[in-house]
Amino acid sequence: MPTNPYRQTVRSILSASGKTTPKTKRLHYERLMLNAAGLRTENPFDYHVQAAVPQAWDTLERDVDVEEKKLPISLRLDESVVKFYRAMGKGYQVRMNRVLATFAQMRIAEIRRLEEMTREELAKIDELRED
Repeated sequence: MPTNPYRQTVRSILSASGKTTPKTKRLHYERLMLNAAGLRTENPFDYHVQAAVPQAWDTLERDVDVEEKKLPISLRLDESVVKFYRAMGKGYQVRMNRVLATFAQMRIAEIRRLEEMTREELAKIDELRED
């Protein structure tokens, strides 16, 4: 099993508090750091979002009550993730969907922001060329 590169960082952070941390909690912190690092390294342009984004997502903040059709899928998740959400009780699938939807919306917003920044930069370049 590969060693988590964040193991030492997590141990340093947790030991700085002066309290002993159970192994399970430490391992969860390590996994969190690893997963967060994986998300940071993803390039939002790797997703072919433009064709897949529902039109309603552009105005989601104005259309609070947007309901989308639910699609049944088969999904393989880590056992600890499933246990975590199931422990929350009834409606755990809805909560999981909200987390996934929020992640997707954040990625879409980032792409929209990057598109706008690119347009602004191109406009500046065009202005400099005209001068």
